[in-house]
Amino acid sequence: MGSVDRCDSLNSKDSEEFGVVTKSDSLQSDATAVGLGIEKVESLCSLDSLPTTLDPELIQGVPLSVCLSGWGKFWAATTPAPVAKRLSRRTAFYDTFLSHDWRTPRWLKFIALVVIFNSRAAALASAIVSLAVGVLRATGVLPDELWTVIFGYATFYIFLLVWQRIRDFVLRPQIVFLDKLCIDQHDERLKEKGIMGLAGFLDNTRKLTVLWSPQYFSRLWCTYELATFLRNPDQHKPLEVMPVRMCYLLFLMAFCWRILLFAYYVLIASPEILGPQAATSLRQIFPVLVIVILPMHFYKGLSLMKHIRMLPQQLQNFRVQDAQCFCCSNDHRHPESQKPLPCDRQLVFNTLRQWYGEVDEDPEGHLETFNAMVRDVMSNKMMKAACGETLPFHYAFYMVVTANIPWLTECVAQIGAGPPIPLEGFRLLVWSLRTFMDWAHMCLMMLCAMRCCVALWSRGVEWLERLPQLLVVLLLIPVQVLVMALAWIPFQLCLTLTEPDNLLPIVPFLAVLAFDVYIFKSQAQVGLKAPTIDSAPREELASKVRRLSERQKTEEEFAAHSFSA
Repeated sequence: MGSVDRCDSLNSKDSEEFGVVTKSDSLQSDATAVGLGIEKVESLCSLDSLPTTLDPELIQGVPLSVCLSGWGKFWAATTPAPVAKRLSRRTAFYDTFLSHDWRTPRWLKFIALVVIFNSRAAALASAIVSLAVGVLRATGVLPDELWTVIFGYATFYIFLLVWQRIRDFVLRPQIVFLDKLCIDQHDERLKEKGIMGLAGFLDNTRKLTVLWSPQYFSRLWCTYELATFLRNPDQHKPLEVMPVRMCYLLFLMAFCWRILLFAYYVLIASPEILGPQAATSLRQIFPVLVIVILPMHFYKGLSLMKHIRMLPQQLQNFRVQDAQCFCCSNDHRHPESQKPLPCDRQLVFNTLRQWYGEVDEDPEGHLETFNAMVRDVMSNKMMKAACGETLPFHYAFYMVVTANIPWLTECVAQIGAGPPIPLEGFRLLVWSLRTFMDWAHMCLMMLCAMRCCVALWSRGVEWLERLPQLLVVLLLIPVQVLVMALAWIPFQLCLTLTEPDNLLPIVPFLAVLAFDVYIFKSQAQVGLKAPTIDSAPREELASKVRRLSERQKTEEEFAAHSFSA
């Protein structure tokens, strides 16, 4: 759930006012803060470990569209939780369990969610609309004018922001788990059961999506969610780890590219549309626009990369023993009421002993087993899911490369209108191919630019230890400009200096394509790398976890049989 210990930004007063399940007040401590009473606190203290089963009526989910409503209003730590029954519904399973910490700003999580769940639909819808508008322009249904590219731009952002609402009308809604909405916040009895049965929610999910921030692995209940999800290695459930600032970085790249491309294409078309004088003015404005946007883009990119690079470091140094919880931070007494708080750490550690421990192990053997599993077995998987050694290609494609999709309208309309000189047969086919390559080359340029940016930012972060950030930006920008010039100039020269039916431009086009494939596929990357772990052999560790999982399953089946008897 982003569970109940995450919201460290909520103080005890917030918890008393809103009754929100938060991870800062911890699962049990939060129950105390909202007035469960001494009797219930004592019942919580009597537990040795956390249960792994949950009453079916408590398995409540919400459509993803609800989680994204109000610009992500439910992701704010200080937003009061609504009556859960009004928004949640009974479900047999969750499509996705959304794991997060409450310290991360709401807007970062909202951007991450729309990138993860909406960007593909937005890219596809924008492509379909842009292609259709181009055909309508070519057939004369729509005027053959530049302003029609707006349809492609508008479609992308509409689908990016509200795709889940649209999806709910035609497909089954995606049902997700969000603690604030899926655990009853007003019936204290149901709230206590939901809080204690976190493992039951995770066992009924098909996928775990971690919205990672630098605080994530420092929160006890976040690590408990991960431990619960990973305790059965044979389930092979998908795990996606996405740094929220990586999504923000993609969002920033997409916005910058859309501005630059719009200015670039308008500049090209301006002599015909606006006249020579206006075209001259635009030629003067465009370099200024680049000079302003590029340094800002690099400065912000360096700042974001510093946060993103914390993930491999956190994985390498991960120890669940170092995770923080509200109760231990306050000496097991509520800071305002001074009532005793049960120890969340002891409950979680005892539960981890059941899942990852063996009888003859040392007292912390089960914790070290879990630590090793996160660091070793899950390290490569997490790094690949999160950002690997470069940008996540599919999200980068959906968000950034599609900045050029609206201009497919111009390409299709131009091909439909035909060449400026009479051409037939193969010569006409070559001209059409050149026109398409002129548009597609910009997509390849953006892929190259993204990879180059990430490589330079990764290198620049290392320089920040010795140089001011502004100076690092000024050193990196010329390298970026040089790489882009080498990728752009040869193709444009071939396109400009050859006849309309000459295939020579295909040579630099394929060269840039090959370079893009190489830089995204190569393993010798400059960017983020999975940490090298000095731990138990992976096969031995996986075998141990599998053996413990089978033992636990047998014990649970025996307990269920005894209860029914």
